[in-house]
Amino acid sequence: MLDKLKPLLVIILITCGVLGWSYWNEAPYRAFRDRVMVDQAQVPFARVVGTGQSSDLGSPWSFIESRTHQIALASPDPISADRFRVVSFVFGQEEPGNYLFEVDCDGGSARWFGEGEAETASELARNYLGEPIVGPGGSPLVLIDAVPAPEQWKSSICEHNWNVEREALAQRLGRQSAP
Repeated sequence: MLDKLKPLLVIILITCGVLGWSYWNEAPYRAFRDRVMVDQAQVPFARVVGTGQSSDLGSPWSFIESRTHQIALASPDPISADRFRVVSFVFGQEEPGNYLFEVDCDGGSARWFGEGEAETASELARNYLGEPIVGPGGSPLVLIDAVPAPEQWKSSICEHNWNVEREALAQRLGRQSAP
């Protein structure tokens, strides 16, 4: 009887070993996701608007729990109701991407601006005074027209009621209310 179960036990042990090794290899992705989510929980005026997830044939566990390799957090602009600041964290990159996202939810259009060179830009992001907006890295925010605005960001922003985040942002900035 035991001889008949040996092949089954070997298969079970190999499967457990492969899944255990795969789970252990996915730990950096889980740590990345957890770190970003803990950071987001400390910023009440931001919310997740996009994630990038993938699976890998070399890692069977990634089919059970997709690895998260990109998380985008958005916060409403304190002045303009159709503008959002988006910070995109990408696994393996030291610095997050910083973007200004303009969305017309009724018209269905969206444009996004990222840090770049003003001389080569087709358009610069401008504040309500008409001055160029500068990103955290010191470069102006320029229109990203080579790549369409992320659809996931647009749909997530348009489907969410941002009143709670706007109020939290207004409190943070010491105002009575946000737009």
